[in-house]
Amino acid sequence: MAKTAWGIELGTSSVKAVKLGGDRGGVSLEDVAIISLAEFGLGAGTTIQDATAGALNELRSSKGIKKGEEVFVSISGQNTLGRIISLPPVPKERVRETIENEARSQIPIKLEDA
Repeated sequence: MAKTAWGIELGTSSVKAVKLGGDRGGVSLEDVAIISLAEFGLGAGTTIQDATAGALNELRSSKGIKKGEEVFVSISGQNTLGRIISLPPVPKERVRETIENEARSQIPIKLEDA
């Protein structure tokens, strides 16, 4: 059975999405969408957050994306902070705690404000 997933990029002027399907035979492009944030008021007084939320809602409804579907999201570079970290081997029960502790030492803002 073929598996599908959505890839969504949240950009500064648009939301772009692709739906990929694949199985052992390869990967295929099943759907694509580009939604301009200007359609949701960006540049006319609407914040980028509100315009992005509007575009995501439009994408979800127009493409029929349902709860439980696999979705991968990319956020534009100016809104992200990348770090490569090495974590020690820990029991499964301590993974979350270990990641939070490492994030506190690596990220220059309070996690609560992130």
